[in-house]
Amino acid sequence: RVNGKTAWLHDFVTESLTYYVIDPTRSGQPSKALLGEEYSGVLIHDGWSVYDNFRNARHQQCLAHLMRRCHELLETAVGGAVRFPRAVLDLFCQSLSTRDRYALGELTGHGLRILSGRFTETMRRLVAPVKSHAANERLAKHLENHLADLFTFLREPAVDATNWRAEQAIRPAGGNRKGWGGNRTWNGAEVQAILMTILVTANQQAINPLNF
Repeated sequence: RVNGKTAWLHDFVTESLTYYVIDPTRSGQPSKALLGEEYSGVLIHDGWSVYDNFRNARHQQCLAHLMRRCHELLETAVGGAVRFPRAVLDLFCQSLSTRDRYALGELTGHGLRILSGRFTETMRRLVAPVKSHAANERLAKHLENHLADLFTFLREPAVDATNWRAEQAIRPAGGNRKGWGGNRTWNGAEVQAILMTILVTANQQAINPLNF
């Protein structure tokens, strides 16, 4: 909270840098301001629709979020409604096992790309039929709209399959927020974001932040 009003904490993370922004909205504006609308790198993220605006980027939908949705569906599904989330979950598990085989040297990069295409086609067949279960249909539509973004981590092995880096980076910041309640001014919020950016990035780069 800033000056008693709700605000949002955004974070952007790479292997060597973390960047925080505190913003009055949950919009995609912080992403556009940092990356630019023409950003053409890779974005690993959850299913939030604002990321779809980066049309030049290559995307990886976070598999952890999608697998969690499948587990949640299976908690309440009955009868035939269990088949779709189970099949999707199994396919994602297969893709992660394929990545592990590549890491062990059991698959070549070419083989990885071929299997990525096969997984995509299997998913296309899974989502195509209309689902009578409404929650299954919502998930199917999301997957259908992002077929090209589900297995980027196999086509580009340097890409993570989940957005775990951003999830981990937001945890201490969230704990800090709960401990002291928020900023009294937007100037204070900006200073906090800058200091968090420096401290966390310095830790990633094994730099003493006080010396820096």
